[in-house]
This record gives sequence, C-alpha cells and structure tokens, in this order.
Amino acid sequence: MSVQNRDRLHTQDESAHPGPVETVEQEAVEDYAAVRVHVTNAVDVSPAAQFGIYETIVLAGSGNQQILPRDPLRQFAYIMSVDEPVVITTTLEASQATVNQVALVPNPSGAYMPALAWTPPIRHNDPVYAANTSSTPTRVVLLVERGTQE
Repeated sequence: MSVQNRDRLHTQDESAHPGPVETVEQEAVEDYAAVRVHVTNAVDVSPAAQFGIYETIVLAGSGNQQILPRDPLRQFAYIMSVDEPVVITTTLEASQATVNQVALVPNPSGAYMPALAWTPPIRHNDPVYAANTSSTPTRVVLLVERGTQE
C-alpha cells in the first residue's frame, strides 16, 4: 500500500525497511574534522532572559481596539494615551460600550485615563482594549516587559 502526501509531493512506501543504510565499518569511520572556535562578545541566553516591546498605536476617532494580546510571558505593561483621554478595559464588549464614545466620559465602562497619564504597572496576562473618547485620533504608547517562564 502506498500513501501520498500531497503537501510534500512524495510517496510513502509502507513496506518493510530494507535495514541500515550504512554498514558498521562505515559508521566507525570518522568523516569529520574538529574545528577550533573562539567566542567573542558572548550573549547571555539564560532561561530567565527578559526583553521588551515598545510600540505606539493610533486609535481612530471614537474607535476602539485590542492594544495588548493575551500574553503568558508578559511581566509588566505600561500604557499612556498621548493626545486624547482613553478608557482601557479587559473585554472587547466593555471597550465598545457607547458610554466610552462620548466626550468627558461621565460614566466610563472601564478605567478612564486622561491624556499623558501612565497606568500603574499592569501585571496580568489578559488582553487589554482601549476606547478613544474623542472624535480625533489619538496615539497610545505601550511599554511591555516580557520574560521566559521558569
């Protein structure tokens, strides 16, 4: 019986394997030569390495979108709206609420953030959404510290 894998364009034969490809004598022969290596400017790649993501997102006027995805490696995140106040939430539904799409947002559905104010460190790994409270676009700055799970 023959099975064809169309993604890889080869045929797989299910008959018995013919045996070792190399003889014992061929395996014993060392067909490589050692190469001397000198490492300079070594980079630490330990499991606890941290790295950051820095981004500016432009929210459309009266728009909303996800600004941080669910991220199990996120340790801290900081958010600041540059031009206009925003409301941040952890659900898409809350960010889309009509109460967040009005000037001065008297009853926000989420956390109201005035322009040029930083959030305290966000230490959870859930998604974060932002709603622009103004009809003009606004820039949202994201600083994210990530690390590996131990």
